[in-house]
Amino acid sequence: MPDYSKYFNNAILRLRATDLSNNRTSFSNTLEIPLKYSLIYPNTFTPNGDGLNDEFFPLGSLGLISRYHLKIYDR
Repeated sequence: MPDYSKYFNNAILRLRATDLSNNRTSFSNTLEIPLKYSLIYPNTFTPNGDGLNDEFFPLGSLGLISRYHLKIYDR
């Protein structure tokens, strides 16, 4: 499984405030927060044997996860 953890180490936040009385919006500076854990499940994969997106698995900081079980249901 490829290691994608380097792409999910930080969250970048920015506050937006809007004054509804005069419809003015202001933004704060960005704040970068390190994430201790991060887990993302892709919403697609293409199991056609071309070597690109052939497997479906979670991405992110998986260092503390040693085993998982995933069930996919069709509506």
